Amino acid sequence: MDCDLSTIAICVQAVVLFCGFFLTLKQLKSQSKESQARFWLDLNSEFRNYDSAYTALRPRGIWSTKGPDSNDDWANIDQYLGLFEHCEMLISKKLISKDFFERSYKVPLQNAIQNRYIWLKLEEEKEYWEDLGKLCSRLSIHNPITPIKERRNNAN
Repeated sequence: MDCDLSTIAICVQAVVLFCGFFLTLKQLKSQSKESQARFWLDLNSEFRNYDSAYTALRPRGIWSTKGPDSNDDWANIDQYLGLFEHCEMLISKKLISKDFFERSYKVPLQNAIQNRYIWLKLEEEKEYWEDLGKLCSRLSIHNPITPIKERRNNAN
């Protein structure tokens, strides 16, 4: 009878341990999803800091017919484009989803890159914008940084 009680006790402990492990795993998955959601909201907040650049770089925005005209405007552009570069680093390390990023931020990046004044700036400074070029290639955005041959290879 002692053997039967100890066997039952061991089985009960195993079931309790398994349930505890399962609940812990479920909680970790939930926290991971919450962390990802918090990250995307935080990234969106970071981009909102550059709403003036985003708006000005849109087609028919104020910088579509004349480029930024002050050092502050150009500094804002550098920071805005730099935020995209940081995102490329996070995507390349698989810390954020390329697909979700593309759905959320491809159009604003394309608007910035296709602006003729920004295009000229990037042509002149292409050695400083390597990660931006990589992101553009990853998202199939024509850009002055990445050579055409490399763009085709990265798109695949």
